[in-house]
Amino acid sequence: MTCWINSITGWQCWGCGGQRAFHQLLHGNFREALQFNALVFPVLIILSYTLMAELFHPRPSYIFLRKRNIQIITLILVISFTLLRNLI
Repeated sequence: MTCWINSITGWQCWGCGGQRAFHQLLHGNFREALQFNALVFPVLIILSYTLMAELFHPRPSYIFLRKRNIQIITLILVISFTLLRNLI
C-alpha cells in the first residue's frame, strides 16, 4: 500500500521510510536508518521510555506526553520535518 500523501502530492510524508529505517536499526546500520527517516531516532527513544515506564514503575510517569503544549510542539516538528525533507 502506498502513502496517500505521496500518491497525491509526490512528497514523502513524515512516516515514509519509517519501516525501512527501523529495519536498518535492527541490523545496526544507523547511517542508513537516518537516510531513510530521521524521525526514527526520537520515536525509538519515546517508545523505549514508555515501555520501561510500563514495565518497571507502578505509576508510569509519561503523562507529560498528553499535555497540550507537547502535542502542539510535536505536530510542529512533524510538519517541519516533512517540509524540510521534501524541500532539501
